[in-house]
Amino acid sequence: MSTTFRMALRNLERRPWQAFFTAFGLALATGIPIVPGAMGDGIHYLLSIQWDVAQRQNVTVSLIEPGSASALTDIRSLPGVMIAEPFRTVPARLRFGHRSRRLGVTGLPRDAYLNRLLDDKERAVELPPNGLLVSAKLAEILGAKVGDTIILEVQEGGARGSRRRSRARSRITPASSPTWRSTRSGASCAKAARSAARTSRSIRTTGTISCRA
Repeated sequence: MSTTFRMALRNLERRPWQAFFTAFGLALATGIPIVPGAMGDGIHYLLSIQWDVAQRQNVTVSLIEPGSASALTDIRSLPGVMIAEPFRTVPARLRFGHRSRRLGVTGLPRDAYLNRLLDDKERAVELPPNGLLVSAKLAEILGAKVGDTIILEVQEGGARGSRRRSRARSRITPASSPTWRSTRSGASCAKAARSAARTSRSIRTTGTISCRA
């Protein structure tokens, strides 16, 4: 055993706390270049899942008012559009008993290719033919379970005087999903679809069309 090594061992024995904090500092310093790389990988994974697996459209056309299905035909006929799918998003309040929750309800077509609903294993969830598809957490907040009927109050419009409200009853449908969606596609387009596709300003939407160009 060399003299230098014996001196190092003696120093560790005489100053144990100094040796401990030195090793701890070196461990933290080692993690400094590792943590940013892990965060970058995590962000890249989230973006790839969101934009390459779940929402695969290149362009989303937002419309002010819902309209007839002919607007979807107009969008599909635009140059460069290969696939166009409708979906419908409305603000709503879900009521079950004395509990309620205000949130957004999204209607998707059952055979959606661009905007898909995924489970926790990144597999596409097959939407039921009717009813609401909700998460286990939302059902827990409302105190509801599979098969229960809840009241859905759709709340649309701007000012309080022009707000449109409609009420419907819907049954919770069993499915495994980390998110919740309404399975009713509803009205999906707008009367001014072509003019909305040409404008670049942001607008508050009640009907949208997803296009893949």
